[in-house]
Parts: sequence; C-alpha cells; structure tokens
Amino acid sequence: MQSSQSTFQTLLGRIRGHQLAALIQLAARCDLADRVGARRLLAELAAELRCNQDALRRMVRALSAFDIFAIDGSDVVTQTAASRFLMKDSPSSLHAAACFWGLPCMWETWGELEYAVRSGECAFEHGFRQPLFDYFEGDPEASARFNRFMAASPDERHSAVVSAYDFTPFGCVADIGGGNGMLLARVLAAAPQARGLLCDRAEVVAQPCVEFASLRRAGRCDVVAANFFEGVPAGADAYILSQIIHDWDDEHALQILRHCRHAVAGRAALLPVERVLDLERPGVNANNFLSDIEMLVLHKAAERTMDEYRTLLREAGFRVERLVDTASPFSVIECRAS
Repeated sequence: MQSSQSTFQTLLGRIRGHQLAALIQLAARCDLADRVGARRLLAELAAELRCNQDALRRMVRALSAFDIFAIDGSDVVTQTAASRFLMKDSPSSLHAAACFWGLPCMWETWGELEYAVRSGECAFEHGFRQPLFDYFEGDPEASARFNRFMAASPDERHSAVVSAYDFTPFGCVADIGGGNGMLLARVLAAAPQARGLLCDRAEVVAQPCVEFASLRRAGRCDVVAANFFEGVPAGADAYILSQIIHDWDDEHALQILRHCRHAVAGRAALLPVERVLDLERPGVNANNFLSDIEMLVLHKAAERTMDEYRTLLREAGFRVERLVDTASPFSVIECRAS
C-alpha cells in the first residue's frame, strides 16, 4: 500500500502528465532517438535540429529525469530502455503513436474534454466543425500521421491476434477497413493456404505495406476499394473488423455490421478485433478506459463491454460464439450469423 507522500507524488505526476507528454512528443517529431543512435554529442544534435543548444540540453535533461534518454556532464546523449521505443524501427515502436497524439488538433480536442463530458457530444466536431476523418482529408500531414500510427501496431496487436486466433480453417479472409494490409499480411503468413481480400477506401488501399504488396504480387490477395457504409464484398469465409466498431456510435456501427451481415453467408465468421472493457477489473487494462474517453472526444463513440457488444451484434443479426483474448489489450470476438 502506498504511503500518503507516495500517493501525493504519483497523483502530482499524473496531473503534470501533459507536460511530460509534450516533451516526449516533441522528441518523436524531431526523430531524436534515431538521431542519437548509440550515443551523440548534444552540440551535434542541436546543430542538426537547428535549435538552441541550452534549451535542447534542458529538454533532454528533463526527459532523462524520467529515464527517457540519458545525458552526462560532457553533454553526451545516450539511449535508455524507454527512449529506444521512440526509434522508428524498434520492436513495438511508439514513435508513430507519439507523433499522432502530439498533433495540434489532438491537443485542442482534449482541451474540449469538459464539453464532451457535460454534453455527451463529440469534442472534435465541436472544435473543428467536422468529423475527424473528414478533417484528415483536408490535412494530409495529420492523415499521414494517423495512418502511420494505425500501421505501427505498437502494442503488437497484429502479432497477438494471429497468435491467439486460428485462421487456418478459412479459405478466404477479408479485412474490412484494413488500412495498409499489415494485419491481413500477418494473417496470411499464419494461414498459408488462405487468400486475402483487403477492403478500404481507394486512397488507403493505394498505399499497402511492403508485406501485403509482396503477397499481392504472389497472387495470394486482392484489393477492393470500398466504403463499409455503402457495402461489403461477399464471398469470404471470415471478415475481420479491426478497430472499426469503436470509432462509431451505435447507429453508425449498426450500419457497418448490417452490411457485413448481408455479405456473410453460411458458416462464415465475423471477427471484430476490439478492446473489451472489463468493469470488474479496470486496472488490468487501464489504457482501455483512456481509449474509451478518446473515442468520446474524437468521435462521440465508445469502447464497449462484452454485454454491449453482444447487444449490438445481436441487433445486426449476429450471435457471439466466443471471446478470444490476446496478449495485447485487444480481443477477437468470434461471431456468426444468427
């Protein structure tokens, strides 16, 4: 049990968390971890970044107080276990996550948290007068950061899903809203007999990841430019919806699920991959509850409990057969037509 002083310091650190977050996000935008490499002189970094050397020293020194980078009396900057996660190509890299959450529009939206909590409405639309995904169409840099964040899977979601769920029974797997195809590529690697179908908006599927592009050249997968609010291609044995439903309120989520129900035939499976809120053990995946608030402020949407998913899926014409937990915060909800 924490002492009163320890509890005070913990809470104070969380109150000031936005200040530390701003430092980390700036380090990511500057690619500081990659520039440091194994070790680097502060003067070289300052010249490369075209910033004030004393201010950079103070920034790195502040980060080092939280074990993010290290700096010695000779102004030599080195990595720590934490700073390595800010390198672009490190396993479980958090570089893309820091760059996305550091967007000015993200900071502004969280500044409208009180509006969202008092009204139950979308803080992003309140501040920017349009939905987030419409905003991305007019801000290519924000859109690119979001797509990199979604592709990075810093929590190893893709690997965790294919490790926990057996895709080998399926001949054709469709990933609806599958982005650059990274998850589908992992699925096809784990199920070598299967073919894949990547479905997303035309501008998204036009930029597949390297692994998916290689599988496509080998004839193992196809691409369909589609909007899941307008329809979902039929003929697959399994339909993945990874981090799709949580972006939408119940009305829009039902539209997506009903299009999936129209496409699903026979024993074909619907496989939403989502965070499932555990109300009895909130501390087990505490970040799931932060994500729930993020869905509120960004979309007027929500992370859901298992009971809430069952109700939503039943209304769309599906029954939940089982919940498959993974080593990540995400679970696979296996459903079939009811």
